[in-house]
Amino acid sequence: MKITSGLILGSAALALLIPHAAKGQGADVILGELSGTKVYASYNGIAALTVSTTSCNAGNQVLNWKALPDNKHPVITMNMYRLLDDRLTQIGQSWAKHGFVALQQNACGFGCQAHGGDGLGVGCSDPYGVGNNQGPNLGSRRLINPTTGGFDGAKAQHDLQSFQPTTPIDHGLQVRESDLGNPGARYFIEGHYIAADDAAAGNGSNNVSHMEVSITRDANGTLIITNTAPGPHPTVREVPSIRAWPYAEFSTHSAQDDGRITVAHKVTRITRTKYRYEYAVYNMNSERGVQSFSIPVGNALISNIGSSAVLSHGETIENDSWQSAAANGRVTWSTKTFQQSENANAIRWGTTYNFWFDAEAEPTSADATLARFKPGPGAATISLNVRTPKG
Repeated sequence: MKITSGLILGSAALALLIPHAAKGQGADVILGELSGTKVYASYNGIAALTVSTTSCNAGNQVLNWKALPDNKHPVITMNMYRLLDDRLTQIGQSWAKHGFVALQQNACGFGCQAHGGDGLGVGCSDPYGVGNNQGPNLGSRRLINPTTGGFDGAKAQHDLQSFQPTTPIDHGLQVRESDLGNPGARYFIEGHYIAADDAAAGNGSNNVSHMEVSITRDANGTLIITNTAPGPHPTVREVPSIRAWPYAEFSTHSAQDDGRITVAHKVTRITRTKYRYEYAVYNMNSERGVQSFSIPVGNALISNIGSSAVLSHGETIENDSWQSAAANGRVTWSTKTFQQSENANAIRWGTTYNFWFDAEAEPTSADATLARFKPGPGAATISLNVRTPKG
């Protein structure tokens, strides 16, 4: 299912929209079920979470599942989002789990045509439990091209075999404990599968699913995570967490040679004349990423300009804050260019960054401009129609 714009009311409504049984052409991995989310370690105010992920082959061809050093297998990443004060932000991300053997189960109910362990049969499912999806078993995201699913298998294997953790949370889905269990907040856990044969078949845009969870503390202060959606299957299949932002609008750019980027946008009236403009830029699977984001504001009076980004950990990626500027009728946020630093804090695949400002102007629509980070095929910028101040 490919949604490009419109209003989303919440996960329960989304679940009714997702086709669960249609067979795609070629290999087509989807994340069929998320379950068992828990905190498995904590260190220096940061919690490491894990969740069980079950993949399903919704296509009509066997999905490659060969173990490292072969690179013909899926990789799995996990993310967490928080909805608080009407702002949906990504608050955590994990490194990548490499698939190593495919069981031939039928969790999605597609009707499994079983294959050997080096491939996931048509209609079949394969689970990775919470133990498999913990930090020591996860490798670098940076090695993986999310658009093609390609990576150097020998290097990925070497990095995993040589990894010696220095803290119990290394490489896990890391979230600041201060971001968990906030009063009035809603939380979403997300999983993302990437596979080369899935991408080659044109099926790389339906591999992200999410599930709403609640987070509380027991009498001892231990974080308890439970599913909040009703029924035995709370996972919202083939829909990323960004779509759970209530009443937001969405504009999406998809390119066969560089994946999908979505800008979620929302305007809230603060006073009779002042409005808050909120934007969330989600890079699903673009290898080139995003280096800057710019909104036209005309002559509108602008204040309260801000941004936030999920923390990168363990990689050489910088965590410098994006710089903002209001000039020449635009508000622009940016990080370093690729030429300035290949490790700059760009919006890389599987991440969402937030941007906002207040304006003394009612909303209209105009094109936001996103500049690519890495060199590569296609134009250097993307234009997406969003809600903007009438300047």
